[in-house]
Amino acid sequence: MRVLSLYTPDPNTPAGPPSAQHMSEMGKLVDEMTQAGVLIATGAFVASSLGARVRASEGKVTVSEGRPRSPVMPSSASRCSR
Repeated sequence: MRVLSLYTPDPNTPAGPPSAQHMSEMGKLVDEMTQAGVLIATGAFVASSLGARVRASEGKVTVSEGRPRSPVMPSSASRCSR
């Protein structure tokens, strides 16, 4: 099973990169998952304004450029384990 985990900042905090504390906690989680042999990869996304939304429905594929009009993912980070 593969799981995608996204970091979404708390809407009640100033915009910007994750805090040093948060990065340290994520580093520990990544190390723990790597040592357990369950981490496949880590990475990052570019700004949604630079991307595209691809949809497939009823055999038809459509591509829209830029930021989606409505959120695709929930606004909270999630952790999943095997």
